Amino acid sequence: MARTLPARVVAFGHTHAPRLIPLSKTITFVDTGTWAPILDKKRRGELRPGLSNYLLVSAHRKEVTVSFGSWSR
Repeated sequence: MARTLPARVVAFGHTHAPRLIPLSKTITFVDTGTWAPILDKKRRGELRPGLSNYLLVSAHRKEVTVSFGSWSR
């Protein structure tokens, strides 16, 4: 996918475990894990407490940086 577009970062997935995998010197695969709200079936559909993750990609000329962050939900 990254070679076709071409892209330096490919981000998708839904494993609930964030991971960052270098595919080559210039291409990185990112799975942010859980970022969407998760409903608690036992508590009448209320949101489950925990962390939601996000991905921050910064590009300046030819340099690309990738980092994770999270917030409490």
